[in-house]
Amino acid sequence: MHFDAYLHSPKSNPWIFYGLYTLFLLNEVVLKKERYRAILWQWMKCELFYIAGACQHSGMCCRRIELVCQGQVVGTQKDYQRLMQPYSKYDSFLPHYHRTNPEKIVSFSCQWLTKNNRCRHYQDRPLFCRQYPLSAFIQHGHVYDGCGYYVALKDLRPVIRNKAFLDLMATIQIKTKSD
Repeated sequence: MHFDAYLHSPKSNPWIFYGLYTLFLLNEVVLKKERYRAILWQWMKCELFYIAGACQHSGMCCRRIELVCQGQVVGTQKDYQRLMQPYSKYDSFLPHYHRTNPEKIVSFSCQWLTKNNRCRHYQDRPLFCRQYPLSAFIQHGHVYDGCGYYVALKDLRPVIRNKAFLDLMATIQIKTKSD
């Protein structure tokens, strides 16, 4: 099954989840590597949650963008300039600065978004735009409110008592269709 189709499916593979969970526990006890923890958590999210719903053309995904460069959130003008050097396409994203700290970028909005919430450069949009809502869910654990998509639980309901894992689970914004 193709990855994006898998993330839209409510079916989970318990063998994959418990294998990943075993590696997660091994890392928590023996290796204690934050990078391994983050990677394993991204994979486990795919086994526990799926993306449901459909695009409502609200433009929400284009108005509160969090850009990431080399695993780090772009949070300053200096970070933004560093991102722009190899990826000039990102000049279409306009930074929004913190009210009390003008050095800090809190989000970006896309200037390609039209008044009717369509992309003027749809065929030439950046990869993370093409992969929304999957990109937002994998990176941040949520999709934007009002976009029409939502995060739901898959059919697997493991009984987990590990605090580190439960803390990660608590970061996911699970919704139902009626929310």
